[in-house]
Amino acid sequence: MANAQIGKPSLSPKVIKEQKVGLASVKLEYGQPGKQGRKIFGGLIPYGKVWRTGANSSTKITFDRNVKLADIEVPAGTYGLYSIPEKTSWTIIIHKNEKLWGAGNYNEQNDLVRFKVQAKELKDEMETLSIYFEKFHSNGADLVIAWEQTKVSIPVFIDADAI
Repeated sequence: MANAQIGKPSLSPKVIKEQKVGLASVKLEYGQPGKQGRKIFGGLIPYGKVWRTGANSSTKITFDRNVKLADIEVPAGTYGLYSIPEKTSWTIIIHKNEKLWGAGNYNEQNDLVRFKVQAKELKDEMETLSIYFEKFHSNGADLVIAWEQTKVSIPVFIDADAI
C-alpha cells in the first residue's frame, strides 16, 4: 500500500483575480498573508524597504492594454508589483521582472515606473492582506492594497473615449 501525503494548506494562500477595469482586463496574482497577531507595517514589513506586496512569490499584475497608473503610462504586459511602505505614503513600483521569489534578487534597474501614493489609516483592522478594485467608472477604478490598519489607492485610468 502506498503512503499518500497530504500537504498542509498555505498560511498565505495564492489569490488570482481577474477584473474588468474600464476597457482593460487586469489580472492580479498574490500570496495573501494573515496578520496572526503580528505588527505588520513598521514590524514584520519594515518601513523604507522594498516589499513584494504579498507573500511567497512576487505579486504579479497583468494589463491587456496600455493603462495609466497615477497618471503614469504603463504598457500592456505582466509586471511585478512591489512597494516601499512608509507611515504616511508608499512608493509603488511596477517592475519588469515578475518572476522573482519575493524581493530576493530585486534590482531597481528593472523598475518600469515608481511613484508615491498616500497611505490612509483604516478604522477597522484587516486581518488578511487584500488587493482589490473600488470606485469603478467608465475610464477605470482605484487599485487598493489594504492590510492591518493601512490602505493605499492607486488610480488606474484607461481612456475609453480615445479607444
